Amino acid sequence: MKLIISLLVVLLLAPSCLPAQAPPSLRVLIVSAGDDSCADGFKDLLVHHGVVAAVHPWKEATVEKSRKFDLVMIVGKGRRISRAGIVVDYRRPVLGVGPYGCKYFGRLKLKNGHPYT
Repeated sequence: MKLIISLLVVLLLAPSCLPAQAPPSLRVLIVSAGDDSCADGFKDLLVHHGVVAAVHPWKEATVEKSRKFDLVMIVGKGRRISRAGIVVDYRRPVLGVGPYGCKYFGRLKLKNGHPYT
């Protein structure tokens, strides 16, 4: 009986003893609307979870820079954004967070941006 219990315990615990698989590397470009504390907070959170992240102000976030990344994250509290400040050809998935992210999608005439949200 002790042998059966020991085997059951080993079988139950064995999967948790396997080495963890390394997560796939993810690189995120965080485009900031000028509120660096917001962008830096997101960067710290992502880096803490093993994601490679870099912050660039929106004036420096070009299509060429985005090619090194898997995701573009638009963050910030700024509500003013000019049509000239919009990069439309990132060719990467774009995640908009906060008022600036919402305004970004609105300037692109998408229904998930300002004034629809």
